[in-house]
Amino acid sequence: MKSNTWVLLTVQIKIQPQRFVDLQVGIAYSVIGALGFGIARYFPKVIDLVPPCLFRYFTGIPCPACGATTSGFCLSQFQMAGAFRSNPFFCGLFFALVFWGINTFAGLVLKKNLSFSLSANEQRILRLTLILAFFSSWLYLVLTALT
Repeated sequence: MKSNTWVLLTVQIKIQPQRFVDLQVGIAYSVIGALGFGIARYFPKVIDLVPPCLFRYFTGIPCPACGATTSGFCLSQFQMAGAFRSNPFFCGLFFALVFWGINTFAGLVLKKNLSFSLSANEQRILRLTLILAFFSSWLYLVLTALT
């Protein structure tokens, strides 16, 4: 009897030497993220300077990024539920960026960090999953605004 086994994901996670190019990009994004976090954490009134969403202003429905700034501000205050409610997709994106920063600084200190290797099929699945998550988050924002 023949068994049909399907393997969708075989992501390879390796610990390998940090590449200089990856280190530069990771540090740049980490510094920008840390500055944003610090400003949001210690100067919360700065959110009043953020202009309203023009897409929402003209259409009456939130754009896919509506709530991303609020989500970041909630995360800077360690209000996880508020961050997720504001924009689930960007909340997850912010957590992914924090992981990337930690991985970058681990590479800086330890000279090694995690590396993820995906096959072409896995890259396609990841892209489709991110697109689905993006549009699901937008649908959530639209439905929340309508109620």
